[in-house]
Amino acid sequence: MSGLPKYQINSLMGKTFYSLTISTRSLKCITNLVNKLFFNNLNNSSGHNAEASGIQAEKYIKSINEELYHYFDIVVLAHMIMGDGSMKNKGVTICTDCFNYKEVVILMNILKIKFDLNCTMHFEKHKPLNGLKLTKFTKLMKQNKLGNSRIYIPQSELMKIKSTLIPFMCSHFYYKINYK
Repeated sequence: MSGLPKYQINSLMGKTFYSLTISTRSLKCITNLVNKLFFNNLNNSSGHNAEASGIQAEKYIKSINEELYHYFDIVVLAHMIMGDGSMKNKGVTICTDCFNYKEVVILMNILKIKFDLNCTMHFEKHKPLNGLKLTKFTKLMKQNKLGNSRIYIPQSELMKIKSTLIPFMCSHFYYKINYK
């Protein structure tokens, strides 16, 4: 239900942040989609362990499952890049830090199947993973010591879809895909 805006002042690491929060009504079709992408962390039945993955225990947490395949298109990818993407070595890194390893692999598979993109997974804590034996990798993964995983789309792969992405991106985000 919609209500009056809420003004908040928060302090974090000595800095003051101001925010204005509003609630709006939503369409049932949007609510149904949100329910597919978020799970209730308080009644956790998804297999996620919020604390083990370093995510604050909040009421709802983003989740990726195979069903996302049916909703994922070039518009969704454009929005992901605009919101969570950054240019790196003329390619794009998509910050998928809030997802677990399995979910990032699902997302990479969707990118491969839908757009024929050969992406790689990069980890924030342990760079690079080249030459890391599978047993060591598995051990680090189980101990949650790999760090945040991110999807990297190399320049050669980005070139395959750049012209398709541009119509769905705001011009002030073109720099993220190295487009002038």
